[in-house]
Amino acid sequence: MFMETYEEMLEKAQKEIKPVVSTGIRFELPKVKSIIEGYKTIFVNFGEICSYLKRPKAHVEKFLEKNVGFPGKVEGDRIVFAGKVSSMKIEEKLKEYVKEFIICQECGKYDTELIKENDFYFVHCIVCGAKHAVSYKS
Repeated sequence: MFMETYEEMLEKAQKEIKPVVSTGIRFELPKVKSIIEGYKTIFVNFGEICSYLKRPKAHVEKFLEKNVGFPGKVEGDRIVFAGKVSSMKIEEKLKEYVKEFIICQECGKYDTELIKENDFYFVHCIVCGAKHAVSYKS
């Protein structure tokens, strides 16, 4: 019976593992562009920011609605809140979103994906492979 050496097994395992890909780009959240019209706030570049974050609009919308205190409605690439919300407050809440749903708790990188299992969300890091639960439940 032939037994592989440790080095041979290690080399075989390294070939089978997906290579770690990191963009190497520093993460910088785009500036929020919003307009207040009467008692409504229009978050103009909502779709652009969701694309940048690589997260579904519906997920970001639910988080923002809960955290800015007003219901919102997605209209194409923008969201309209039924109340006055400053750009600064939206940016502050987006930073909280990034901390909770984007950044890997193990390595601190931003190359992550959001995975839904049953009713719970997990952040899976593409760089280090870590997976952690998030406190948000749908």
